[in-house]
Amino acid sequence: PEFPGSRPCSFETVKNKDMATEQLVARIRDAIGDIPITHIILNHAEPDHSSTAAEIATHFYPGAVIHGSKIALKFLADISNSTGYSTHKVKNGEVLDVNGTKFVFNLAPNIHWPDTMITHCPDARPGVYLRLPRRPLRVPGGQAA
Repeated sequence: PEFPGSRPCSFETVKNKDMATEQLVARIRDAIGDIPITHIILNHAEPDHSSTAAEIATHFYPGAVIHGSKIALKFLADISNSTGYSTHKVKNGEVLDVNGTKFVFNLAPNIHWPDTMITHCPDARPGVYLRLPRRPLRVPGGQAA
């Protein structure tokens, strides 16, 4: 696939278990090809949503910036035991523009976890979203995902 000038972003990642990182990256690459992810948005750093974010930003998409609340980025450093990636501490009401699509960050601590934030896309049209392919994918090691 070709997406001229695009800067794809990921919302959350996956739990670090049973080659989940490789499966996620294989699905992303199947959807967008070799275009690098430039932003990873963590709405909270609960391990089943984010424990691979640091690995993805370090090993697979080293130019990606991980966006999260101050507490989420601290939790991520703690659960990943790593800090060798780019981060951005978002402020309440801050706007991130990705390819002309604006994402508004609203901090909502303790709604779910102490680091929770809500990401809102005011320009989104109902029913428009990205779905990754559901067909089996081959991941490193030859296993189907």
